[in-house]
Amino acid sequence: MLDQKTREKLQAAFGPPIDLDKLGKSLGVVEVERKKLKVDGMVLPKDSGYKVILNSNKATRERFSWAHELGHIIVQSGSLAKPQFRGAPPNHKQLEELCDEIAAEILMPEEKFREQMEQVGLELTAVPRLARVFDSSILSTAIRFKDFLPFPAALSQWSIVSGQLTHNRLYANAKCRPYRYGLPKGNKAKGVNESGPQRAFNSSDFVRTEEPLMCTKGSWRRESFRWMTFPTESKAFGYGGNRYVLSLHYIEEPSN
Repeated sequence: MLDQKTREKLQAAFGPPIDLDKLGKSLGVVEVERKKLKVDGMVLPKDSGYKVILNSNKATRERFSWAHELGHIIVQSGSLAKPQFRGAPPNHKQLEELCDEIAAEILMPEEKFREQMEQVGLELTAVPRLARVFDSSILSTAIRFKDFLPFPAALSQWSIVSGQLTHNRLYANAKCRPYRYGLPKGNKAKGVNESGPQRAFNSSDFVRTEEPLMCTKGSWRRESFRWMTFPTESKAFGYGGNRYVLSLHYIEEPSN
């Protein structure tokens, strides 16, 4: 994903947390500006290098957006003839996904991240501690954490939609394959004291419960699926309208 020269630049800027300003300058960034945008961030070519613009309304996502734009510079060095946007419509989905992967590696290098995981443990309770070490957002840290768990696990994200706690997205790690896991679109959390995500949303605690997921295997033509329940740990983060819940599902391989 990253060549040796870029890795050396990362090593020079790495703390943790990584100094994005220092890394950006080594990659040719001559200016960083923060202002209101309709997208999370963008990078512009300049005669003397590159300018990175970050959305001032997305402070919690700023560092990941910044690293994502550096990903564009790394991947498209010498060919950035027009602005590149983070959060824009997915006209170049593969490129955007690649830059997200690079951003994760920049902020949370795999080797260092795994070392920290060994120290803080393999439960959701470890995520805030890792986020502080790497100065990364809770969500991006949780996604990275899920990827490196040595067992099958899935991460659910919940937020308030029309006054109801609603499931947004689910990320499963590679160890879940060949099975896929998910919830129906728009799935609502049950009332207070009935579901882990809802209980977590209404408290500041880590809540441990058994939660259902749809387990699917096969192609769309010959697909088998069933509901299963898995040990789940849920925790709310953020405040007010930005409050959301993450649930980590500890998945055991289903029997055929």
